[in-house]
Amino acid sequence: MTEDRPTDAQRTVTWRVIVLAVGLFTLSGYWYGWSSEASQRFWSDIRGRAEPIS
Repeated sequence: MTEDRPTDAQRTVTWRVIVLAVGLFTLSGYWYGWSSEASQRFWSDIRGRAEPIS
């Protein structure tokens, strides 16, 4: 059995995506602000989506 290791290009793309996502999340918090109301709404929306589809 051979080990399939990610190439350097794949690792680079992965890290760029992670940095971009964190950067956009941080920028949106700075741009629009973050309040306890926004936090509560965010988590209630996430929990609402986790319900099974019937």
